[in-house]
Amino acid sequence: MLASFLLALSFMMGSTATAFFESVVFLFVQHPYDVGDSIEVEGIEYKVREMQLLTSVLEQSDGAMVLAPNAQLAQKFIRNHRRSADEKEAIWIDVDFNTPDGSIHKLNQRMSSFLRSHRRDYKDDLSLSILEIWRSSRIKIELTVPFRGNIQDEQRKIERRNRFLLHLKGVLADLNIQYQGDLQRVRLTEESRSSGSQRRWPSQSEGLNQNAGLDSSGSTLR
Repeated sequence: MLASFLLALSFMMGSTATAFFESVVFLFVQHPYDVGDSIEVEGIEYKVREMQLLTSVLEQSDGAMVLAPNAQLAQKFIRNHRRSADEKEAIWIDVDFNTPDGSIHKLNQRMSSFLRSHRRDYKDDLSLSILEIWRSSRIKIELTVPFRGNIQDEQRKIERRNRFLLHLKGVLADLNIQYQGDLQRVRLTEESRSSGSQRRWPSQSEGLNQNAGLDSSGSTLR
């Protein structure tokens, strides 16, 4: 019995010693961040609030505090925005399959012109890529926006992103680039048992038009 207890204790002590050693290397050798840094771990944004010997206190964008063991963080890819140079952000939009090629080229030209006119916040290096064409219904486009500097300043990041998106919205409307969605017309019938007559139920698009006040074409703007 005593031997089993000592074996379990030695295993626990060994695990604790390993975690302690990994934490020391993580904090003092790798040193991937400092207090106040904005970091990204597994796609989630955090603000570093405290650095302790075995754990780090990270704040999420919603204000929730996360107590993360340093030994586990040492095994993950950590992106430090403050230590990064110029950063980029990818924005995806869906457009209708029948959108003319010329409209997509004009979209690229006008958004590139927007970046050139705001050189303080953006670099003149916009990338527009067609990612996929889905079932002859829609085209997925990726716009890679190059920012000047990193995005450590959260408020400045939001302002620059909003400015770009609002201008993008205006250009899409001006060029009449839309995507109406994969709406399908469905017609249901109910057979009357007494007379055998059929009654047509309102189609999906008709119901939307009556309830939402859309025009007869059922057009939507996204």
